Amino acid sequence: MNKHLFVVAIIIASTVGLPLRAEEPEKTSVPKLGEVVWTQPGKELIRVTLYLKEDGRSASKLKLEHADEDSLGSAAVPSWLPKGSLVRIYDEHGKTYVFFCIDEGPAVEKRTAAKELGSNPEERNASVIDICMPRGLWKDFPHFQYAEIWKYVGTRPFEALSKEEQKAVRAEAVKIAAVK
Repeated sequence: MNKHLFVVAIIIASTVGLPLRAEEPEKTSVPKLGEVVWTQPGKELIRVTLYLKEDGRSASKLKLEHADEDSLGSAAVPSWLPKGSLVRIYDEHGKTYVFFCIDEGPAVEKRTAAKELGSNPEERNASVIDICMPRGLWKDFPHFQYAEIWKYVGTRPFEALSKEEQKAVRAEAVKIAAVK
């Protein structure tokens, strides 16, 4: 760019209020008191599948956790649902379970479980979410259900957070899971 065009570009940018240099990115997105990290929950029809934590590793920096009535479990989710999101589902007795979305997988993207087992078009088009829980609890879950989903909307993608920051977000998620 020649010298004159560069000067004209700076004058135009300053006249219309454009910044002359890029803003510094925010250094952390660990939730602070009152900061919004998740959207209000929405309802989505999902096909729930069981996800066994064989080696305990996930695609994020956190290890997989089994869910029970009193603790937050892990889930593998399709790409439309940001990691760091929360999913609340119910067993056939009305007990609630909350899962922290920290993993991914080809099975949830392909939605084979929904396509093959859905009894109507809505079920066959449902998203698949793999939940991590002991096999013994699995028998009490309806395989298709409307789940409450809190989408993660932190200031940085969940995957970009350090392990300590991911743990801090998870600690906030535990508070949501405790609300039945």
